[in-house]
Amino acid sequence: ATATTRTYIDGRTPAEYASGHLPGALNVPLQNMNSRLDELRALGTGITTYCRSGNRSGKAKSLLEDAGFTDVTNGGGLESLAKQLGVEVVTGGK
Repeated sequence: ATATTRTYIDGRTPAEYASGHLPGALNVPLQNMNSRLDELRALGTGITTYCRSGNRSGKAKSLLEDAGFTDVTNGGGLESLAKQLGVEVVTGGK
C-alpha cells in the first residue's frame, strides 16, 4: 500500500451501511471493532473512520489509536465526508 492509500471504515450498523455508504468502505460496526483489529491491521493502510454524525467515528478513532494504530483520522459524518471527497454515497453491498 502506498502512503496515500486509505481505508474508509463505516462504524455504523449493517442496516445503516446498506442504506448508504462511501464506495469501497468497510462496514465495521463500532461494537465489533475490537474483534476485528487484526483484520484492520493487516490492511496496512491509513484509516479514516466515519459514521452518521461523527460521534461513533470519534470513538472508533480513539479505540484504534489505543490499539496502536498511528494513521487514523475521524472523517466525521457520511454526508459531509462524501462531499469533501467528491464521491456519491452508494447503497447496498457495493
